[in-house]
Amino acid sequence: MWRTVGLGAIVVGLLAPFVAWSLADWLTDGDGTMEGFVLLGAVSAAALAAVCLVWFYTGWSWRTRAGVTAAAVAVGGGLWFLFPPQWDGAMQITGFRYRFAPDAEERLAAFVAAHPTSAASAEARRAADAPPLVADADDWPGLRGSDRDGVVLDATVRTDWSEEVPKTVWRHPVGLGWGGFSVVGDRCFTLEQRGDEETVACYDADSGAPLWSHGEPVRFSRIAPNGGDGPASTPLFHEGAVYSMGSTGLVTCLDARTGELRWKRELIPGGSENIEWGLACSPQVVDGALVVLPGVAAGEGSAFMGLDPANGETLWASGDDVGSYSSPVTADLDGVRQILAYGGTALHGLSVDGAPLWQIPWSNQAQVNAALPLVSGDRVFLSSGYGTGAGLYDVARSGGDWRATEVWRTENRFKLKFNDAILHDGFVYGLDEGILSCVDLEDGSRVWKRGRYGYGQVLLVGTADGPPALLVTCEDGDLALVAASPDGFEELARYSDAAGETLLSGVCWNHAALVRGRLYWRNGTEAICVRIGDETASADPDEDDGAEDGAEEAAATG
Repeated sequence: MWRTVGLGAIVVGLLAPFVAWSLADWLTDGDGTMEGFVLLGAVSAAALAAVCLVWFYTGWSWRTRAGVTAAAVAVGGGLWFLFPPQWDGAMQITGFRYRFAPDAEERLAAFVAAHPTSAASAEARRAADAPPLVADADDWPGLRGSDRDGVVLDATVRTDWSEEVPKTVWRHPVGLGWGGFSVVGDRCFTLEQRGDEETVACYDADSGAPLWSHGEPVRFSRIAPNGGDGPASTPLFHEGAVYSMGSTGLVTCLDARTGELRWKRELIPGGSENIEWGLACSPQVVDGALVVLPGVAAGEGSAFMGLDPANGETLWASGDDVGSYSSPVTADLDGVRQILAYGGTALHGLSVDGAPLWQIPWSNQAQVNAALPLVSGDRVFLSSGYGTGAGLYDVARSGGDWRATEVWRTENRFKLKFNDAILHDGFVYGLDEGILSCVDLEDGSRVWKRGRYGYGQVLLVGTADGPPALLVTCEDGDLALVAASPDGFEELARYSDAAGETLLSGVCWNHAALVRGRLYWRNGTEAICVRIGDETASADPDEDDGAEDGAEEAAATG
């Protein structure tokens, strides 16, 4: 009897991956992370069932059983070693790579060797004599643009990609990193890992040519298989300087034209405990203070800090929350300008000088609060992944006290893992565990959920021939344009359909910048500039074509 029951259990175990694959989407409501765990559990059950079948039901001698088991482990382990898997944001395998092929860091080293830059170069000397770099209204000085909302309504993005495919201006290797580009004038800045140095790199925005770089001896290594090493924040341009904060809490200030170090500061003392995946804060200047979110590891009462942009000294500090993976934003709530700052356990409302005003308890088992809060009037919208969901809160004063009152909360629905959302005409659009979704801001009800774009990012852009649309930079390196409408999901254009391939290869979680008709986008191995709209202030097309050819030739040599 027990042998029959055992055999039945083994059959069920062997079939588990096929059943899980068929039902995972229904069981998890499309939650990619939960799907990944379900499939991992099913594959583990199948492996255990296969071992039990060999050892208890084949009737083979123990030598044969041991030999078959050892051979399976050797073959499986050997293949796993030679062809390590590539993972997406849901912990699902998306492909394999040959271990001994030139990796991203080797390709970058070759590119850098072929295009050396230094502060003593002729370019840097010329730049030192030039007037300070100044950001215009159509520049992209930091994370998600000037207002940190990902909205570029003055863009004129084309929607006829089948007739006019977005054109690559330049592409080349970059160092490991999960932040994006800041673009000001003819320069773009990003934070990347180059060997054992965390490096702020500056490239020519028109050609992609390296202009300068500054590295510090820092490297944050991640254990998780679906997140490589490297910093995870976007540099900030402000009044002629570039500010960065790396995964270990190292803050630097560099001259935007020359790359010369003005100051640096290590916020988390060496040896102090960092958060699991490293800090991911993109600094912001608020009323004369450089605001950063290092978490309580920076010291008691220093989870949120305002530094002097001129020298890095502390202007104010407050809070004892653990660190998380978000960045500060500003908002006017009940007539008062405030800083909204995530910790690992709550969203905190601070005065512009760092004094605590209110907080909304908000957390999950991983303490990952990454998506920036959205503000509509005096209401704040929040969302997190790992089964958390979304919520809307009304923030107001009563006498001298501040309160954040819950308007609505959805459990385990509209989960933004590390993907920021867009607020437009009373609706919120975002990648709910990898699936584009629209919810009504008023009551949190789901309007529609379609379009599997993975753990990418979303911008709201103006179009050349219609209303604003959602520009989705997909996790797999594709590009999609979707109608920003509650009336239903409508994909207007897709780059892979028009060009027959994706723009980038590998995992693409990084934020993109849209400046004067050009999209500046990167992942952990490569950067690209693509013309997707009308250029309002750029060189003539013939010069662009030459820059593109030169950049492609340089990338090939790298």
